[in-house]
Amino acid sequence: MIRNNIEQVEQFFLAFIKEKGIEQIDLIDPKSKKIILSTDKKREGMSVSNTRILQISETVSIDDSLGISILSPIMGLEKKIAVLLVKIEK
Repeated sequence: MIRNNIEQVEQFFLAFIKEKGIEQIDLIDPKSKKIILSTDKKREGMSVSNTRILQISETVSIDDSLGISILSPIMGLEKKIAVLLVKIEK
């Protein structure tokens, strides 16, 4: 991501989504609060209203009735450049 290699990230997402139990993968820009890359192309460009997602500073998992969400900050050299959201079925 630091080298602006979004195409390679997208290829990784498409390979990873084929794994059993993985439902969705989103990459969120914390500055614009928008989904910049998603395995569900309809979600790209959508705003994220949950500010807790954007403020995470370490990898966390959230287990609810809909499934498990794993959130992880993607760090650049000095700051967070994105947030990775992986949704896993229960």
